[in-house]
Parts: sequence; C-alpha cells; structure tokens
Amino acid sequence: MKKITGVSVSFGILALGLFLLLNYSLDKDSSTSKSVPSNATPMMELSWGQQEKKDNGSSVTQDEFEQLPQEQQDEMMEEFIMDFWEKELGLSQDTSPEEKRLSLDIFNRPYMKTITEDEYWKLSPEDQENAMAEVSDTVRKTRSFVLDVLAQAKFYVTNNDYVRAEAYFLYVWEVGREFTTNKEGMHITRLTGISCERNALNELLKVYDHFGEHSKVQMAKERLSELEREFEEMKRTAR
Repeated sequence: MKKITGVSVSFGILALGLFLLLNYSLDKDSSTSKSVPSNATPMMELSWGQQEKKDNGSSVTQDEFEQLPQEQQDEMMEEFIMDFWEKELGLSQDTSPEEKRLSLDIFNRPYMKTITEDEYWKLSPEDQENAMAEVSDTVRKTRSFVLDVLAQAKFYVTNNDYVRAEAYFLYVWEVGREFTTNKEGMHITRLTGISCERNALNELLKVYDHFGEHSKVQMAKERLSELEREFEEMKRTAR
C-alpha cells in the first residue's frame, strides 16, 4: 500500500518539478491521473462465491461470508486484497519487498543524473524522500541557471547580436539534452530536460525563421515533435 500511496505523491512532485523549472506550460494537459484497474471491482459488489475460498476449497457466498466471525472476515478480506495487488503489480509471494530494496548509498551524486525511475521505486520510503529532496533542489538550481541564460540570449536578440543569441540558446538546448538522454532516467529528470529543450528550440525557431534557415527550422520542428511523443509515452507508462 505504501507503493500505491507513493504513486500519487510522485505525480505531485513531477508537477511541482515542471512548475519550478521554467514556469513553462506544455501545450497539452500534463497532469496524469492513475486510473482504477479495469478489472478492479468495488468491494461491496464482489461475488464471494467466485473471489473467496474457504480453507477446504469450497466457495463462500456473500450471505455465508456475512455470517462468519469478524476475525475470519478480516482474514479473508486481507487475503483477497493481497492476492489482488499481487496480480496487479506482479508481486511474488515468495519474495519480500524489503529484499528488493536498493540503498541510496550505491548511487553517485547528483541523484538526478544517476538514479533511474525503476531504481527510485526500489528505494525505501526514507531514501525516496531524501533522493527527491536533492533532486528538487537540483531542479530549482537548474531553473535559476537556465532562466539567466535565456534572459541573456534574448538580450542579444534585441541588440541584433544573433550569433551570441544562438550560442546561448544552443547551450540551454544542450543542458536539456543532458537530462533527456537516459530514457530510463527519473521522470522528473526527463521532464526537466524536455522543458529546457522546448524553451531553447522555440527561441531558436524564431532566429532561424528570421534568417530563412529552412534546414535548421525543420530540424528544430522535428526535435520538438520527438519531445512531444516522448512526453506522451511517459504519461502512458507512468506508475
């Protein structure tokens, strides 16, 4: 159940990460909600004759279930819940979740660049909190740095110094690509990179379009499309 609760927390953190980065809003709604599994049935509507079994293997109807002692009802409910989430999450009865835990000590800093999304979920709740605290701090520092670089680049544009402006925009693009290169990286890391890249590419499009550099315009548009597809794929596969 800790893992299920962590999902909601994770999405809240991802949304915060994007807001902290560049106050940049993606074209489409980036909020992702965890839908109820398609085969999940409200507990009150369960057919106990199908879902629950007595110790001797015979089925238990809902009426029979309600006549059982409260302690036995609780045991059967707990067994059902464990069985349900074992099937949904692919958990093994023979392997304790604690045995799969990773230690935060094995990762180099900054965690934003070294921890993958899967590895993050294998950390203990305490280590997850510590890792996310550092990652959030890195996001804030990246935001501040990128905003300064973008502001300087735009200043050069207003002064018709397009060579310097392009160099600064390209630098921001490189910062973004550093965070999006690892497709297994933490989602907040990749979202940070996507935001950096999009901001830089949108500004570069204006410069390239102004000078009629069609090949560069096409290149920038193609990369923006790739980023959009990557973002949509992240939403589909998010835990």
